[in-house]
Amino acid sequence: MYGPHSYILSTYLIHMMSVVLYPLVQNTISFWLYDFTDDSFKNYFVWSLSMVMVCFTGCSVGITVGILTEAPASAAIIMNALIMMNVLGSGAIVNANQSNWF
Repeated sequence: MYGPHSYILSTYLIHMMSVVLYPLVQNTISFWLYDFTDDSFKNYFVWSLSMVMVCFTGCSVGITVGILTEAPASAAIIMNALIMMNVLGSGAIVNANQSNWF
């Protein structure tokens, strides 16, 4: 029907608004709730840009898994495993007041 290149391009164009707008709205709310010591616009911009890049990475992995698998159920299972491995291994669940290197 169509090749992987046109699929990737069309999927990115369709999801571009949600990939960019969702992190910006979420970061606008959460940046001041975290109560950073330096809450300048530069730090907000760096924070938001890094979250947009994380969202682009997740979207790219999802598109790649969607291309590589035939059934949507198997793509959902693989993506759940990858997301859980990322969340549990990246330090997203940590108490910042008592965290240490060990």
